[in-house]
Amino acid sequence: MTADHAKSSQAGSDRYSAPFPSPFSPNVAFCMGHVSEWGHGALHDQERALLSPQATHKRVEQFTLGRTLARQALGAFLPGQAPALCILRLECGRAPAWPEGFVGSITHAGPWGAAAVARNQQYSGVGVDLESVQPISQAFRRRLLRESEREGLADLEETMALVVVFSAKESVYKAIHPAGRIPLGFLDVETAFQPLGAGRGEFSWRLISDGGTGFPPGFSGRGVYQWRPGLVLTGTWILAEGKSEGERSTPAPNR
Repeated sequence: MTADHAKSSQAGSDRYSAPFPSPFSPNVAFCMGHVSEWGHGALHDQERALLSPQATHKRVEQFTLGRTLARQALGAFLPGQAPALCILRLECGRAPAWPEGFVGSITHAGPWGAAAVARNQQYSGVGVDLESVQPISQAFRRRLLRESEREGLADLEETMALVVVFSAKESVYKAIHPAGRIPLGFLDVETAFQPLGAGRGEFSWRLISDGGTGFPPGFSGRGVYQWRPGLVLTGTWILAEGKSEGERSTPAPNR
């Protein structure tokens, strides 16, 4: 699914056009949408059972938004089948349990949500994260930031830069944890950023600690960050062993 397709799949309203293009290659299906258009879809009974009986209306909308976008992204690979797919949770946490043969992640921030999905024959992990830009306390900053990580983000206002680091590490965790199954702290991942201009840049990351099976200390990868006033999106991906970014999975998710 290309970024253009992800944008055009949002009921055609300019008011809610996705603020970011896909941070991924065409082999990863990406869909982003606004709760006003995607937050009122149907949930399967098993999905609804994941919600607390005390869940607020906002929480139900956000959960529905994520599942609806996830099914939309899966539809790039499974046309006609995605509406019937039930997306539950892994036993080890809150991460979504994807249909057999797929990896991915779901995110939401404020009224926006996004989902990214890929075949596990091509990728062993895909992480996407959205964050609203809000001040970060000094105490939390000490838990988040390694000494080297402010470098490369000097062009951004401090709060925005800190949220970019936070989001990048969240996307790394989402890509690794479903397979590695070991909790990681923010200081267990070291990131470095390269701005590209126009609210976009690339980042590299490296594990300082053990991330579980297949993810030893020193394991590394890369990702993309994008920002606009009030909102940050990051995405990272881990190629399956023996795969390269240029190889096209079958069937290709592009339409």
